[in-house]
Amino acid sequence: MLHERLDQAGASGYDYRILAVLADLGPLSQADLGRAAALDRRDVTHTVRDLHARELVTRRPDPRDGRQTLVELTTAAARCSNDSTWSSTRSRPRSSPP
Repeated sequence: MLHERLDQAGASGYDYRILAVLADLGPLSQADLGRAAALDRRDVTHTVRDLHARELVTRRPDPRDGRQTLVELTTAAARCSNDSTWSSTRSRPRSSPP
């Protein structure tokens, strides 16, 4: 079913991983995004460039470190994450704090 939804959306597995991490964790540097998605930095660069061209993510300078770029979901992509389209962990129960 996931593969069908990805095909319908014209998304790859890398797209899904990047979008799901951003939906769960919010804006991240490309380096942190790669670590969280368990992707090689070249794959992150290529995928973020493609998602940016498709207006699913935005890139902006990191206010804490101008050398880095933060990647975040666009409003349209965030709306999709609200219905769990991109979220990887929202359906899992979260442990309550001690």
